[in-house]
Amino acid sequence: MRSEHPRCSIWVFTASSMCACSGCVRPPKGGQPRVVVLGKITVGMYEVTEVKATGEDAAKELNAWLKAEGYGEIPAKGMAYYVKHDWTFLAIKLKEADKGLTTEGGFRPLRIAFKTDRLVYPLKFSSPRSAFDVTLYVFTDRPISLPKGLKDRGFTDRALAGEPGSTKIDGKELRWNEAYWRLTANAPESSKERKEIAAKRLKLIEEGKDEAETELYRLVKDVEKGKLGKFDPLYLTQVSGHIKLKGDTGDNELADWEEDFQIAVVKK
Repeated sequence: MRSEHPRCSIWVFTASSMCACSGCVRPPKGGQPRVVVLGKITVGMYEVTEVKATGEDAAKELNAWLKAEGYGEIPAKGMAYYVKHDWTFLAIKLKEADKGLTTEGGFRPLRIAFKTDRLVYPLKFSSPRSAFDVTLYVFTDRPISLPKGLKDRGFTDRALAGEPGSTKIDGKELRWNEAYWRLTANAPESSKERKEIAAKRLKLIEEGKDEAETELYRLVKDVEKGKLGKFDPLYLTQVSGHIKLKGDTGDNELADWEEDFQIAVVKK
C-alpha cells in the first residue's frame, strides 16, 4: 500500500463472495431503500458486479438482491456499517462455480484496490458465523502503527522488512513455505486428502516448479518490479490476531466494533 496515494488490497478465495470498497452514489430522496448495479466486469475466472445500497433498510434490500441473484445472504448487522459509511459492494462469483472447486485451490486470488485516506481492511465482512484468525501483509513506504483498539484485542505487528531489527525474510521460506507443507504432511490430525495435497506440493517444491510458489512471494516480486507502485524505502509488516465469538450466542464480536480494521502509517 502506497501511503501518498493510499490503496487497499484484499484477496478473495471463495466461489461466491461479497466484499466492500469505498465509493459514492447519491442517496435516494426521502430515504427510500435502493439497490443500484453500477457495473459488471469479468476478471479471469471471476464475475464481479459492483453494487450500491442506499436509503433506510438498505441492508435488507441488498440481501433481497443477493438472494435473487443466487448469492448467500449477509447478516444485516455486519453490513450496516458499510451502508452507513457509503461503501460500494462487490458481488463475486466464479464463472464455472457450478462445476465445483478444485480440492487444491487451483485458482488465483482476486486483487481489489480502492482509494482511501487510511490503511483499512473491510474485516466486518469476514466470517460472520465463526471465530477465525486474521493475517495481513502490509506494504508501505514508512513504518505502521497499530491503534490501541487492535492491540487491546490481541493483535500484533511483526516487521519483516524495512524496519531496523526486523525479522529478515528467508527467500526460500517465503517462496515455498516448505515447513508448513511438511508439517501438514506429517500431522496426525491431517486428513488423508490433505496429506495427499501436501505430498504433491512438496514434490513440486523439490522440482522447483513455479506453481508451488506462495502468493505472498509472487506479491513481493510484483512490488519489487514496481507493478504495485514505487516504495522507497519498502516496509513489509505482518499483522495478525484472532477474532473471537461472544459467549455461547455465536455472535461475532466484529459486529460490535465501532470502527473497522484500520492501521495508522507513521508520519515522516
